[in-house]
Amino acid sequence: MNSSILAVRAVTSEYAKQLLWLALWVGLTVYGILLLLIGWIASSVSNWWWLLAFVPSLIMTILAIMWLIIWVLARRLAPEMNKEKKKAAKTIIDHIIRLAEHVGTPKFIIFYRLVKDVVSPQAAGRTYIGELTSEPGELHKEFEQLRRLF
Repeated sequence: MNSSILAVRAVTSEYAKQLLWLALWVGLTVYGILLLLIGWIASSVSNWWWLLAFVPSLIMTILAIMWLIIWVLARRLAPEMNKEKKKAAKTIIDHIIRLAEHVGTPKFIIFYRLVKDVVSPQAAGRTYIGELTSEPGELHKEFEQLRRLF
């Protein structure tokens, strides 16, 4: 397989894993706060309020299943990588995030663009990472280094 495609897949999967861990911790925190709030209401008013915990638990279960499916897809998308390749991919991700913060692009838009490039490659061969790395500079060097590792 082409080293450019493998490098883009590596960056996309590593970025997806970072976002997924963030989403997991935020989701678990919100769920825990909701259960604490329901528990406080149930202990103050009536134990029947524990029935209210069914709704957030059902929603959390559905979200956990979706999270697991996306996690497995991100793992399957990733090419075989050793520690050096993972470090190079994370360096590119950090650089892209810094660029995105400069222009005010949300992380999920970046993720969408990366996944879109992997799922349906452009006819002209232009990808989001390709556009970002086309200019000579630090990001271009980092991407070329990752490509050479594949």
